[in-house]
Amino acid sequence: MNVTAAAIYDYLHTLGDSNTLIQLNHPYFKTSAANIGWMDKRGFDPNVPIPATWPGSDTPTNAFMRHPSVVPGSATQGLDFDVLEMWAGGAVAQGRSTRAAWFSLLDQGFLKVATANGDAHNAQRSAGYPRSMVYLGTDNPTAVTPNQIASAVRAGRVIGTTGPIPNLTVNGTGMGGLVPDTDGTVDVAINVQAAPWIPVQEVRVIVNGSVAQTIALSAQAPEPSVRYANTLPITITKDSWILVEAGDPLPADPNAEPPVPYEYSRVTAGAPFSAGSTAGFTPLSFTNPVFVDFDGNGHFDAPGL
Repeated sequence: MNVTAAAIYDYLHTLGDSNTLIQLNHPYFKTSAANIGWMDKRGFDPNVPIPATWPGSDTPTNAFMRHPSVVPGSATQGLDFDVLEMWAGGAVAQGRSTRAAWFSLLDQGFLKVATANGDAHNAQRSAGYPRSMVYLGTDNPTAVTPNQIASAVRAGRVIGTTGPIPNLTVNGTGMGGLVPDTDGTVDVAINVQAAPWIPVQEVRVIVNGSVAQTIALSAQAPEPSVRYANTLPITITKDSWILVEAGDPLPADPNAEPPVPYEYSRVTAGAPFSAGSTAGFTPLSFTNPVFVDFDGNGHFDAPGL
């Protein structure tokens, strides 16, 4: 039986409680496989605004995001997931399609939290690359509860990574937070760490979906654990969302895959990754955004597309 995405969300909520998070898994999947890649299979266009209401048909571009649940009395729509699986597995081009969709949602005010997951469905895929790391305020795993994890994810205190560990604050406020601005310039404090065997070639500051600044990093011998630590003044002219990416440069062609000439560890050495290639992961990472209230009205007004 065919059901809407919104009806699936409604069903999942019956299995949990108020802390239940709905994650949209692998929203882009560039194969003909059925039932995978909901956003690209339905033709999501990141350059087209999502309609304000359900128009009664999926025919207008991106209208499917407003498709209501078939559950009687439900107001749930296809857009009503909490978390977007931004990186899944090792395909960089596929991840960049999801990145464009995520940026589009943020620009339109749909503040979805992004995650990264290994998507290891079999023994031929290396688990753990990429992965999500959640800031919980403690290093003691025995002090952590599932509800604390869910709350931190819902609040946007998550990074996704295949190795580099970025962190940022904007005027002292961390990921997921809202910070007021009074003069049009915010202080973006960035810290990027990585294990010695993980290359980190650049850091990118993203503002409202565009690269506001790129910091090139030179290789060192030996590589220090802290690859970059600095506070940058970033100019804004309206309410803005700001995040940081760190790792390899992204190819100019969004459909191109970066070369992967190395392997992270013996765990991945020699394991088949796909036909004609070997295991290894392009070092990429992202933070979730900090939101800046430029006009001082006390909330984030999305910049729009």
